Amino acid sequence: MSEAAQEVAQYDGALLEQAAEYGKHHGLSNADWGRELGFDGTLVSRYFNRKLDSVEHIQDSLRAFFATHERDTADAHFAWTEPAQAIQYACTAAVRDRAIVPVIARGGMGKTVAVRRYLDQEGRRGKLRYAFVKLIHRMTAREMCEALLLATGSAMHKANRYQMLEEIVRRMKSRHLMVVDDVTHLNPRVNPTALHDLWYIHDRASCGMVLIGVRTLMKRLLEATGALGEELEQFQSRLARSPVIADKLSARDVERVAKAYAPEIDEASLAVIKSQARTPRNIQHLLRYALRDLRPANKNVPMEQLLKKADLEICGVRAA
Repeated sequence: MSEAAQEVAQYDGALLEQAAEYGKHHGLSNADWGRELGFDGTLVSRYFNRKLDSVEHIQDSLRAFFATHERDTADAHFAWTEPAQAIQYACTAAVRDRAIVPVIARGGMGKTVAVRRYLDQEGRRGKLRYAFVKLIHRMTAREMCEALLLATGSAMHKANRYQMLEEIVRRMKSRHLMVVDDVTHLNPRVNPTALHDLWYIHDRASCGMVLIGVRTLMKRLLEATGALGEELEQFQSRLARSPVIADKLSARDVERVAKAYAPEIDEASLAVIKSQARTPRNIQHLLRYALRDLRPANKNVPMEQLLKKADLEICGVRAA
């Protein structure tokens, strides 16, 4: 197989077709796709025209886009909860102080939707130039650099890691902010090199940086001691004084999320949701299952009873 054929073989034809249909239905341009996925619009255009040398990271982002939840539904039902506002604060503080700001947010809190929405709003207003990258499990330092390059609209896959770092720095000098989601996939015990690369980019480019991760692994990264603490000392010294916490919903937040998804919801149903759901994702799953799957066959059943039934059935599926 020729080199060109090998490159073409990397493309997932079904994924391309799905993205093309979705983009056509929702009127998304390549620039719009770029904002959604965290890549430069020109890079997205090259991908759709099968002219990109390496497609792994952009296809990973597309799969995450379609697999996590229906993106248009998530945006339509988005609510500015306290965790979402905390993430917005982290971004503005990082830009203002050119600091590295860690954010602790557990899974299902809507952190990725919140940060993408903030970046998209500020980007559309012309107030913010940024790079957004979502890391994947067990990513190496080189793979992280490749993902960061793609996020800034470049591809240098034949270059070594140091050359890639310098290109990332060059591109980030004209940008205000880098957001790294799921940074805790960079296990500091296994791979401290990637973390060193992040503070190197921050120092050289003088840009703000937001690092988002779950509590357990962020604690390992932020509070490392002993030999690992010494290894990460330079990185830790560049962090903002304390992390931004975005992992708890208040009762008011639960109500905001529920009413964003189901504006007609009554107080009895809200009480059920407040007693069962702990994250925006939980709330949306509960309401979606009750309204879309259970209500058609149970039209005369009160909403609060449908929600209790939905919770029992969802929990049963998880247990199985």
